[in-house]
Amino acid sequence: MNLQQSVFKSFSWNSLSALSITSIQILQLSIVAHFLQPTDFGLMALTQMVLSFSTIFIDMGASNAIIQKQNISQSQLSGIYTLNIAIGMAFFTIMVSCAPIIAFFFGNETLTPVIRVSSLSLLISPLGQQYRVLLQKSLNFKHIAIIDILGSFFSIIVATILAIIGYGVYSLVFALLINTMIISTGNLYVGKKYFATPKLTLKFYELKDILQFGMFQMGEKTINYFASQVDKMVIGKWLGMDNLGLYNIAWNLIIFPITRINPIFTQVAFSVFSKFQNDSNKLSNYYARLITVIMNLNTPLLLGIFLTANEIVYVLYGTKWEKASGIIRILSLSGILKTFANPGGAIILAKGRADISFYINIFWIIIITSFSYHAAITFGTLESMAYSQLLATALIGIFWHYLVAKYGEIAYINILRIALKAIILSLAMSFIVYFIGQYIEFRTTLTLIIKSFIGVLSYILLLLFFNRKTFDLVTIWRK
Repeated sequence: MNLQQSVFKSFSWNSLSALSITSIQILQLSIVAHFLQPTDFGLMALTQMVLSFSTIFIDMGASNAIIQKQNISQSQLSGIYTLNIAIGMAFFTIMVSCAPIIAFFFGNETLTPVIRVSSLSLLISPLGQQYRVLLQKSLNFKHIAIIDILGSFFSIIVATILAIIGYGVYSLVFALLINTMIISTGNLYVGKKYFATPKLTLKFYELKDILQFGMFQMGEKTINYFASQVDKMVIGKWLGMDNLGLYNIAWNLIIFPITRINPIFTQVAFSVFSKFQNDSNKLSNYYARLITVIMNLNTPLLLGIFLTANEIVYVLYGTKWEKASGIIRILSLSGILKTFANPGGAIILAKGRADISFYINIFWIIIITSFSYHAAITFGTLESMAYSQLLATALIGIFWHYLVAKYGEIAYINILRIALKAIILSLAMSFIVYFIGQYIEFRTTLTLIIKSFIGVLSYILLLLFFNRKTFDLVTIWRK
C-alpha cells in the first residue's frame, strides 16, 4: 500500500472514529445532564484539569518526538516507556497527597475524593500510550479508531447507569476510568502484535535528542494547559462550582469540532507533514487542502450552533441549563478562530520547531490570564469570561498565523483566501437559516431539526455553486 492509499485509509478511519465518538459523547452529556447538577460538572471539570496537567509530564512530549524522528531505536523506545510508567506512578502519588490542598484552594472539600479516585487513570494510561503513538506513526488508524469507539461506548453505559441510580459526580469519574482502561488495554493488546515489546530499561544518554525535543513540547503543553484552563480556574475560584458547570457545558459543546473534527485530519497530517518537512511546496499544497476541508466543515457548524443555541440547550440538556445559551453563542465565535489556528501546530511540529509553540503560548497565557482575571473581578459574569476568551483568541491568532507562515514556509495568502471564502459562505448560510427561522413557530425540538436541515442543505448548495472542489474529499492528500 503506497503513501496516498495509507493516508486516505487513515483519514477514513479517523472520520469514522470522530463521528462515532462525538455522537456518543454528546449523547452522554445529554443524558447525564438531566440527572446531574451544574456543581457535579464543575467538580469534574476541575478534576480533569488536574489530570490533564499530570498527563503532560507523564508523556514528556515524547509522543510527538517518536513520530517526528525518522529513525528511533528499540532501546530508545524502551527507555521512554519505562520513564512514562515511572512518572505516572509518581504523579498518582502526588495527586493523592495534594488532593486536599487543591480542594482547599477552590473551597470545596468534595474535590478531595473525586481527584483521588480519578487519579487511578494516571497509572493505567502509560501502559498503552507508546503503542498508540507507534500505530499513529505507521498510519494504522483503523485499530486506534476501533479502540476509541469501544472506550466511548462502554463509558456512556457506565455514566448513564450510575447517573440514573444517583451516583452524582462519580458517574462521570467511573466513566472516565472505564474509558481510560479500555483504550490503554486495547492499545497494549494491538500494539504487541505489530511492534516489539519494550523492556523496562532506561539509558538517559540515548534519550538526549528525544528529551530535548520533548522538553520544548512539554513546556509548550504546560503553558498551553494553563492558557486553556485559566478561565475555568478563575471561574472555579471566584464564581463558584455552579457557574463553572454551566461554562464547562457550553465550552464542551463548542470544543467538540476542534477536538474531534480537526484531529480527523491533523493527526494524519502531522505524520504526512513530517515525511515532507523539507519540501515547502508540498507542505503548502497539503496545508491548503487541510484548511479547505476543516474550515468548510467547522465554520458552518459553529455558526449553526450560534444560531440555535437556545434550542440546543433545551433539547440536549434541559431547562436548568438555559443560562448556558448566551455563553455558547460567544464561545462559538471563539471556536471559529481556534479551528482556523489549530492545524498550524502540525506544520510547526513537522518542522521540528516545538520551541515556537512554546514561546507563543507564553504570550498567550499572559494575555488570557490578564483578561480572565479582569473579567471575573470587574464584571463577575460568565458572559464577560466568554468575551475575554474571544478577545484573547483574536489577538493571539494574528501572531500565530504569522509564525506559521514564516517558519512553516507556507504560502499564506492562499490560506487566508480559503478561510475567508468559508466564512462568507457560512454567513450566507446563517442568513438563510435566520430568515426562514423567523417564520417557524413549532416546538423547540422540531425547530432545531428544521433549522439544522435548512442549514445543511443551504450550505451544500452554496458549496456546489461557489466552492465545488471542497466535495472532492477523497483527493485531499493526492498530487
